[in-house]
Amino acid sequence: MEKGYRPIFEQPDTPAERAYEQAREVLRDIVDDTMTDVEKLLAMYVWLIENVTYDAALLDKLVQGETHLNRYKGFYLEGVFEDGRAVCDGYSKALVVLGRMEGLDVVRVVGRPADPSNTVLHAWNKVLLGETWHIIDATSGNTLLFSVEETREMFSHAFFLIDQETMENHYIATSHLDVIAEGGIDMYAWLTFEVDGAVHSRIIDSQEALNQAFRYAVTFTDPTMTFDVRLAFDYGDDFSDALQSAMAASGFGSVRFNKIGDILIFSRS
Repeated sequence: MEKGYRPIFEQPDTPAERAYEQAREVLRDIVDDTMTDVEKLLAMYVWLIENVTYDAALLDKLVQGETHLNRYKGFYLEGVFEDGRAVCDGYSKALVVLGRMEGLDVVRVVGRPADPSNTVLHAWNKVLLGETWHIIDATSGNTLLFSVEETREMFSHAFFLIDQETMENHYIATSHLDVIAEGGIDMYAWLTFEVDGAVHSRIIDSQEALNQAFRYAVTFTDPTMTFDVRLAFDYGDDFSDALQSAMAASGFGSVRFNKIGDILIFSRS
């Protein structure tokens, strides 16, 4: 699949060939030749998050020390493309396949959590854009949002095309150490939203800007849709005050949210 070339399969209808054909079907649906490399990667990132559920049961088996885990599909492309359920290994391997089929230089990276109390290893990707490497972690982009009733997986841009310094707040690579991800694209500066004809950045630099973000999100017809922004203002010691103010200003009602550093991901409950 290097540079987009189709691989040669020695036997017909192998798991590898089926995965290749399934990946090709995905790409037919989500990318086209008019898109930039960044737009293609974003489409892949979104597809993985929206179509693949994190396999928490398989993670539990790993944590409990179960052996012979290589028999589970969640570590492989089959988990992603056949079952729609995988752990980080499956997500990261799938992005390698999707990216390379589009001629992009994508590698899979493994590493450990930055938090020493967490001993579960992780896998993510590095991608070369121009002459600069960036990081994509579709598993972590599949963010958990919390409410009183339940926990739900939701999409965020928080782990798309970030730099190594940002990633090391969460995970430390133990492979591909020679590939330094110096590049990072601030998607929150790139993405915008519109309220009453005014265009706003997703970098939220004031309480009023946060109010506008909630006014925008309250118009979603699908209450399960999420919205994510970067917080760039001093909201004091307790973010809940700023959150309650935004909800009151927008008539948002109950909210489901997660805050990862300065990234806020939220939806209606």
